[in-house]
Amino acid sequence: MASLDDLKKTFFDECDEAMQQIELGLTDIRSGQGSDETINAVFRGVHSVKGGAGIFGFDQLVGFAHVFETVLDGLRNGNLMATSENLDVLLTASDVLTDLVSMSRSGQVAPADFGGECRAGLEQIIEQSGAGGGDDGPAPAEFDGLDFVPVCVDMDAPDDSAAATDAPLQVADGMNVFAITFKPKPEMLKKANEPLYVLRELRKLGEVDLVCDTGMLPILCELEADYPYFWWKAELRTASPRATVDEVFEFVVGDCDLEIIDQTPAVAAPPATAPVDEAQQPVVAAPPLAPVSATPISAPPAVTKPAVPVAAPAEGGEGGGRTKPAATTTRIELERIDRVVNMVGELVISQAMLGQIVQDMPEGVAGRLTQILEEVVHHTRELKDSVMSMRAQPVGSVFQRMPRLVRELATKTHKKVRLEMAGETTEVDRSIIERLGDPLTHIIRNSVDHGIETPAVRAAAGKNEEGVVRLSAEHRGGRIVIEIKDDGAGINSERVLKIAKEKGLVGADVSLSEDEIGNLRAPRTIAFLLRDR
Repeated sequence: MASLDDLKKTFFDECDEAMQQIELGLTDIRSGQGSDETINAVFRGVHSVKGGAGIFGFDQLVGFAHVFETVLDGLRNGNLMATSENLDVLLTASDVLTDLVSMSRSGQVAPADFGGECRAGLEQIIEQSGAGGGDDGPAPAEFDGLDFVPVCVDMDAPDDSAAATDAPLQVADGMNVFAITFKPKPEMLKKANEPLYVLRELRKLGEVDLVCDTGMLPILCELEADYPYFWWKAELRTASPRATVDEVFEFVVGDCDLEIIDQTPAVAAPPATAPVDEAQQPVVAAPPLAPVSATPISAPPAVTKPAVPVAAPAEGGEGGGRTKPAATTTRIELERIDRVVNMVGELVISQAMLGQIVQDMPEGVAGRLTQILEEVVHHTRELKDSVMSMRAQPVGSVFQRMPRLVRELATKTHKKVRLEMAGETTEVDRSIIERLGDPLTHIIRNSVDHGIETPAVRAAAGKNEEGVVRLSAEHRGGRIVIEIKDDGAGINSERVLKIAKEKGLVGADVSLSEDEIGNLRAPRTIAFLLRDR
């Protein structure tokens, strides 16, 4: 069984991925390139961080993520507008959330008021949108939208839920009816997926009658916090097709027992023998909804994994009974990859030495060995290429740190700056990736501090008040070029030469060309040229 430290390490690795997803998603929305799915992806990222942080007791991280999540939920539901002001607050919230994750990872205790100004901005957005949920503060995002009214329950009374489903079902024309059985497994909660969030999404499709089965709930002393004791039967009446219903459970289909039965009543066709007067036409009663049997599930820890019924595809042939594909990636410690790289290097050396030995053998013996050796060389080359590709990483992992840097510098210098990135998927060896952060940070800082002018100066020069810094990566031949450009005023050659003379870098009477002056300082355009792997 994995130790608590191993589980924390996995959680923080997943946080890194989630924070990249949040940063990229909010940036796309801010630039007008986002969609509804982008907002949903950002929401899921924050929700995952919040859920995992709650398991490990990072209360401050949970509290901030909750407010962040509530604002995102308002964007998803259309209660909030994706204005530039709101998105600026959300981008700042992403930065604060990243800092809180870093502090939790290092064991550092964040100050009680850390991120307080940003949190106040988020709460102000919630208050202005009317999504506060009363005097007790904003309603939790995972409960928002569920009709829940506390009632007194007699635990000794017989269960009449099955009898309630025997009533005749009234369905409007064009509506579909689905009987759904949803039984979460422990894996769902351990992956920070929330069953109530799934039910909330289901409710958006139409009218839902829910019956919660509490038969598995043990006595208090045997209660386990991470075990799902509740499961639900639902009757959904919706105008959406079967494929849309399947999409609600797409992210949890492997972590629950799920059954979706289409019980839409068939429309009886009128007899063809004689016309029927509309005033005397009989009403065809809809058949009753067949009750879903509540099969008992054994209490923990003996958790069984019954087969999930495969739903029939919806009419049209697509989307029915889809299951989430199994993961095709895994995390490997970098030290293990490095050991494999070293072993491959030794193998290449041994293969070269063997080739020399074969050349010194008699021709009759060497012929056959040479043929075999050529196959070994071929396989060794393929193995080397495969292992080296395992060391390669997209430069996006470094690029994603730069939007925050540009935002902070723009705020500090009172400038309007937009960062454009391209080629984030370009792969570079891991050893190079680790060394890119500092020079990129230095060059971009110079671009914003010294290259981009203030809005007033740019407007006077006939430019857009918002400056642009472009960060790109691409393959050129057998090399990889990373380039930084800005549309600022450029290098003030006279000022650079004056400072160089004051510092004694050049003589007082020396005259330099533009290129020579440019070489006196770090240029704002830099290329890292790497040999072909």
